[in-house]
Amino acid sequence: MGPVRLGVGTEWLLDGRAWRVVRQLAPDRFVAQDIKFHTEQEFSQEELLAYYAAGQLRFASDAASASDHK
Repeated sequence: MGPVRLGVGTEWLLDGRAWRVVRQLAPDRFVAQDIKFHTEQEFSQEELLAYYAAGQLRFASDAASASDHK
């Protein structure tokens, strides 16, 4: 994986659900919208990175890279 910028428009998959950042509340706090159900949830940068480290979260750039290498 290359570098990822967390900010408005950043997308990821978390437990099979696609999310997109719609607002940035602070440098380390984001509001993301579930793309399918249009619900919003607040996430911290620390929380997102912990999900990523645990293998529960894949950034959209990761998913694109994985499908390119198949």
